[in-house]
Amino acid sequence: VGESPSRLYFASGSGGTQAGIVVGTRAFNAPFVPVGVSDGDPAAVLRERWLPLVAATAELIGLDATFDADDIVVEDGFYGAGYGHPTPDGLDAIRLLARTEAVFLEPVYTGKAMAALLAHIRAGAFSADESVVFLHTGGGPSLFGFPALLVDD
Repeated sequence: VGESPSRLYFASGSGGTQAGIVVGTRAFNAPFVPVGVSDGDPAAVLRERWLPLVAATAELIGLDATFDADDIVVEDGFYGAGYGHPTPDGLDAIRLLARTEAVFLEPVYTGKAMAALLAHIRAGAFSADESVVFLHTGGGPSLFGFPALLVDD
C-alpha cells in the first residue's frame, strides 16, 4: 500500500515555495505537515513576512480559507550566519547525500534543509514506521561557488 508521509521538509527563503506548499496542503487535505527550513532568517520574521503571501496564494487559486502564523511551520536552527553562508552541518549533509545517494545539494538552501532533517532524525523526532519526504528545490549552480568547501583533498 502507498506511503502517507507525516512531514515534508524543504528549503525556504523568499517564501514562494512555502506559500505554495502551505496552501496546496490545505487545498488538497494533504496528510503531512510542511516544514520549511530557513536559509537565513528567524522563524518569527519569516512567518510575518510570508503570511500575506500565503493569503494571496490562496486567493489566486480561489481557495476560501484563512491562515495564521501557526500554519507556517519554519525550522530556523540551521541557517548559521545567514543567507549565502554555508554551515558545517549543511556541508556535512551535502557530502553525505553525494556519497551515499548521488544526490547533489548546495550550501545556500538545500544543504541547510537536509541538515535540519538529518538532525531531527538523529534526535529521534520520527518513529521507525513514519514516512518523511524531502523536497529538493534545486540550486545546483551554486555548488560551483563553493568548490574549496565541498571537495576533499
